[in-house]
Amino acid sequence: PVGLASLPLFPVGNNKYWNEGDKRDKPVGQWSYDWEKTMARSPLELIAYIIQEDRSYQEVVTADYMMMSPIMSEILRGGIEFDDPENHREFKPGKNQGQVVIDEQHESEYDFNFGTRIDSHGDFIDYPHAGVLNTHSFLARYPSTDTNRNRARARWTYYHFLGVDIEKSAPRTTDPVALADTNNPTMNNPACTVCHEILDPLAGAFQNYGDNGHYRDGYLGRDALAHYYKFPGLLEPGAETIYQTGDLWYRDMREPGFEGRLVNNPDHSLQWLGQRMADDPRFATAAVKFWWSAIMGADAALAPEEISDSDYSERLALFEEQNGFIEALGQQFSQGINGGKPFNGKDLLTEMILSPWFTAAGIEDGVTSTPAAIGNIGARRLLTPEELEAKSYSLLGRRWGEDSGSNPTYKYDRLITKLLDVYPESYGGIDSKGILERTRSMTAIMANIAERKALEMACPVVVMDFARPSQDRIIFKNIEPSVEPNTEYLQINPVSSESFASRETFQLDAFLSVGEKKISISFPNSVRKVEGAATTEKVADLYITNIEVEDSAGNLIWDLDFSELNFGDSFEDLKVFGGNCGGYWHSDDSYRFYHSHCSIELPVSVGLAGTYQLRVGAWAERSQEKELPEVALSFKTASVDDESNGSRQLRSKIQDLYAQFHGVTVDIDDPDVDLAYALMIDAWQERKSASPDTPRTAPYDLYNCKWNDWSLRQQYFETDQDPTGMKYAWMTMIISLMIDFNYLHE
Repeated sequence: PVGLASLPLFPVGNNKYWNEGDKRDKPVGQWSYDWEKTMARSPLELIAYIIQEDRSYQEVVTADYMMMSPIMSEILRGGIEFDDPENHREFKPGKNQGQVVIDEQHESEYDFNFGTRIDSHGDFIDYPHAGVLNTHSFLARYPSTDTNRNRARARWTYYHFLGVDIEKSAPRTTDPVALADTNNPTMNNPACTVCHEILDPLAGAFQNYGDNGHYRDGYLGRDALAHYYKFPGLLEPGAETIYQTGDLWYRDMREPGFEGRLVNNPDHSLQWLGQRMADDPRFATAAVKFWWSAIMGADAALAPEEISDSDYSERLALFEEQNGFIEALGQQFSQGINGGKPFNGKDLLTEMILSPWFTAAGIEDGVTSTPAAIGNIGARRLLTPEELEAKSYSLLGRRWGEDSGSNPTYKYDRLITKLLDVYPESYGGIDSKGILERTRSMTAIMANIAERKALEMACPVVVMDFARPSQDRIIFKNIEPSVEPNTEYLQINPVSSESFASRETFQLDAFLSVGEKKISISFPNSVRKVEGAATTEKVADLYITNIEVEDSAGNLIWDLDFSELNFGDSFEDLKVFGGNCGGYWHSDDSYRFYHSHCSIELPVSVGLAGTYQLRVGAWAERSQEKELPEVALSFKTASVDDESNGSRQLRSKIQDLYAQFHGVTVDIDDPDVDLAYALMIDAWQERKSASPDTPRTAPYDLYNCKWNDWSLRQQYFETDQDPTGMKYAWMTMIISLMIDFNYLHE
């Protein structure tokens, strides 16, 4: 809104730019990006400040201050003390005391490579703040021209703050005879005056602001009138001017005012207008309409125009019911909602969210013959790209395509992400230039983008989350990737012994039913990549010395001592899952787990139900002190059992994920949980059936994750092994949750 080309109006910023030296050799500093970005954001921050601080919502058009970032305060001489002067996203209220006009005292010199140096200037102006109305961003968003003369600004001011669409307020004629008048038709032709007698006085209230929104940027800072209006002879030789020195507004237009009242102080006409609008009964109702689409995800209903339309009755009923609610809520807003303060923005937004228009689950069958006419009532609304990005970040701890090593200074949030920088308009967003309306319903292209987002994000977030300690996880608290659908009992033990001589024995007691079972031994935290390191450092090598299984009668049904086997011997009942599990190893005759997250399994036949004991001897070679290596012991069913402890844990976690990702509460035996669990089993079995011959080949690990951020790829390089297949299964579950209607809508 106020770029570097406008800095001559702001001497502090202008000379800051000049003092940076030759721009051919030295780029403009970071401050220039922050100046433009935060000036653009200022009116949004003003509205947020008013609502958050419980100030009167009328200040949106009457506030005698503006919101400033550190660089804004510096250039506009706001004199604000910030908690963190380096934080460009911190805003505080202040007054613009940094603008001048180009008058007789303004002396400057321009150099192509350096910019403009201001040697002298007149007094700084007392900027007449009027809330959002004369923020530089609002004025630049609705620029004017020599012939438009602030009418666009007036039109959008009526629309945003009074809920009046001037262009729809009266029928437009297309009769060429009626439109042939050239005698100032906006003043004299009834086909034009029906709108312009309302619109033009308000346009005059913007009289002090030029086409680009700068205060009195005309000749010698006297006014903001069009140059060729004052000097028409420059276009038509001999043309006489009607301009007189001292005029602030056009003599061939209606006088500045509002709804029949005239501006009483031309130097502060927008302040006068803001107060008149804030006191207008339509202001409160317009506030409800202003927030309606943002809260409800659909525009407020309009009165139908064609009585012959088949759905005319339904649309009329919808409009009357909805408009009645809006009018009533607007009146409450102006007087104080539920006994609260008048014009309290928090109360307004809360009341809208608690209303049936937001909370209704849908429309009952038979209520209307054409449900499509009702529109998006009570249904979850489609999230905007910005909202979906924020939701995914809060749930997953990561943004799609984010690279933490990148710090784009030209970006307000210092981030580049795929959803907001590659696909924002394709996913229904706006660019505030050519695309001004958001897409309110899912399209095929948007569905493809949402699916790609889920596919690329699920893998790294699953790997990263499981790499964290359980208590620090974002998604998978209270569940381990060692828990499978056929897991009966699981116990994870830290291994502190560091030699064969001091080996420890770990015991797992489990009550087993009759049938074929499996015992599983794995190394859950085998390797971590040291952050920032160029090479891999191992947490440990884990050695298994012996395995014993004892039945309820005290009989050993498995007694496997690796010291009794020769190096290189095979054991047909022992199955290896995962990466680089070693064989029977060196002089200590142990089974070695090294450089990977892997597991071994042995079959157990249970002929009599009772308590069984699994005892495992183990020790580890530690190469760093960050954490103890672990050995995981478990009993499993030979096939998937919906009654297993693992099944119940997985279903319980699926319940949690539905609440976390979709905001809904489901029972553990809900059909949706059944379907999700079935999908998980399919994914798990697909992964388990893959050949382990090549450990680094998908789908046996998650080596091909789409990381985007190479530093994270290095950090988690050796934690992407998946011997149980459950990381893959959970990845599949996350994808299904992220492409669901209830994730993409709120």
